[in-house]
Amino acid sequence: MSDQKPIAALGDVTFAYPGGAAVLRDFTWKMPAGESWAIIGPSGCGKTTLLYILAGLRLPDSGDVAIAGEPIGGPRRDIGLILQDNGLLPWETALSNVGMGLRLRGAPGREWRSEAQSWLDRLGLGEFSNRFPGQLSGGQKQRVAIARTLAVSPTLLLMDEPFSALDALTRETLQLLALELGIARGRSAVLITHDINEAVMLGNKILIMGAGPDDATTIIENPGAGQDGFIGSDDFIRRAVEVKAGLNANPEALAAR
Repeated sequence: MSDQKPIAALGDVTFAYPGGAAVLRDFTWKMPAGESWAIIGPSGCGKTTLLYILAGLRLPDSGDVAIAGEPIGGPRRDIGLILQDNGLLPWETALSNVGMGLRLRGAPGREWRSEAQSWLDRLGLGEFSNRFPGQLSGGQKQRVAIARTLAVSPTLLLMDEPFSALDALTRETLQLLALELGIARGRSAVLITHDINEAVMLGNKILIMGAGPDDATTIIENPGAGQDGFIGSDDFIRRAVEVKAGLNANPEALAAR
């Protein structure tokens, strides 16, 4: 896998919001295709900023960013983004929300409707296709958001704490769904999370960010992610302890617990 062209590569990236101090400074990182990364760290360490740079929604002040070997200068159609706030259009049905990306790409009506319905069926929402977001539960809305993103077959899937606003049972259900959909099993994906167990469950590799732009980052190999029987196993527990130790190596990382 190390011989493959990186699906994402950042070289000496520095970024600061207007009037503020640098959030990232000389940040370098490469992600081979087919890997699933979980990024964890204290609030304000730059996790979401890093994700938005990968998505092309933020451009660095300096440094290089490439997706699939191509410099990124803005949003790309082959990148999928799932947010904590699902971003569904309240005036569109679940079916229309899922088919939105396909419609924007010019897919004929019969084609996008068929594909959108297929994803709703796959995610257990087939009977809710004509409901509006206001008629769905939080977990159902997030499933619609996941279906909308995956329907366009993104080259790189980016997720910004997509399950954190849900209750514990719904969150666990969607985490398991994420595994079934191939996250941590060969899909190129980046997950931002504050949850250690979620990071270990979904990330083939785990990037621990420090509290500030000059703090060292740590990468933990986690090959068991996505494998049958891994969740709750001794290896899972050991890896969670390792991640927690990495967070605790920085005294300001307590917010990541």
